[in-house]
Amino acid sequence: MTHSASPLKVAESEAGKRVEEPSEDVLFMMLQELEHPADTFLIVQPDQADPSWHAVASLLEDGRFEVERRDAPRRRHHLTVETDPSQVARMMVLWPAE
Repeated sequence: MTHSASPLKVAESEAGKRVEEPSEDVLFMMLQELEHPADTFLIVQPDQADPSWHAVASLLEDGRFEVERRDAPRRRHHLTVETDPSQVARMMVLWPAE
């Protein structure tokens, strides 16, 4: 089962910037805009009350990104640290389809 049947995928930053059906390029730009202390994470998930999956990128103090991907129904959870925002954006786009 893939998550493509989800109603709508949204990306939202800690500062409240929200984009529906974000592309990899849009996620890359949103990741580039993250900064300390007020806008340190970006989440991608279905736009529904109780989303079954999510991908979160958090900007660490050293400029790297901690990336958490969780899919509760399939009991999948991945946590990694990345330095390249383009790689993070790609991971966040591909995660729902895996």
